[in-house]
Amino acid sequence: MKPSCKRLHLWLLALSIALSPALHADSTGLRDLAGGRLDPATLPGQGEWLVMMFWSASCGVCQQEAPSLEDFQQVNRAGQVRVVGISVDGREGGDVADGFVREHGLSFTNLLAEGEEAALLFHDATGDYLIGTPAFVVYDPAGTLRAYRQGTMNFLALQRLVDTPVRIAEENGR
Repeated sequence: MKPSCKRLHLWLLALSIALSPALHADSTGLRDLAGGRLDPATLPGQGEWLVMMFWSASCGVCQQEAPSLEDFQQVNRAGQVRVVGISVDGREGGDVADGFVREHGLSFTNLLAEGEEAALLFHDATGDYLIGTPAFVVYDPAGTLRAYRQGTMNFLALQRLVDTPVRIAEENGR
């Protein structure tokens, strides 16, 4: 790499680190499909498992995963599991996102985020970069990150994640 390119890369890295707190502070927050705001920090740690799916209406894999996630939500409706979808289509794509939710009959909460907001939320949760959709983030009832995955995550994999601590507790006589 040429010295001038290396300096530019270092300068851009320093600038992004310096601006990072400002990006967090200036975040407009997630919005539900009706336009109401939601602070993403309030999602995990509500005494229930939280499964977040980052999706896009134009993502073919997301279209395949949505029914499985709806099934997961229905099976766990009476349990301590909450599913939240996060559309990366942005507020401008709200109508498209709403159409996706209706087309797939999704009963769980779905939120709109600008691409940068979704990427920042994913990175804050996982320390990893959001490279595409679908992506999943799973928190336990205490709000501790238990798993994340970029790409498909089927019903059985999700069910094993939320059932494993129950089985462990039962085996330990709790």
